[in-house]
Amino acid sequence: MDIHEYQAKEILANFGVAVARGSVAYSADQAVYCATELGGWHWAVKAQIHSGGRGKAGGVKLCKTYNDVRAAASEMLGRTLVTNQTGPQGKVV
Repeated sequence: MDIHEYQAKEILANFGVAVARGSVAYSADQAVYCATELGGWHWAVKAQIHSGGRGKAGGVKLCKTYNDVRAAASEMLGRTLVTNQTGPQGKVV
């Protein structure tokens, strides 16, 4: 199945499975807005590509401030992420 994590969470939630809250952002400013809407004190900014191993490749960043969220999203969005599953060409976030 070729779906992103956020899409899988939506499908599971529709079937009553408890999933962690999250949001999709297409810019660094949207990522900060999402963090403010979610609330809390820590956030995970995750690259959404069809590949496993995103965390090891730098596609998952744990953030403690809104500035961290903005920086992580800015760094990931539009970047090519290379994982063991993508091969050397990678995939654009």
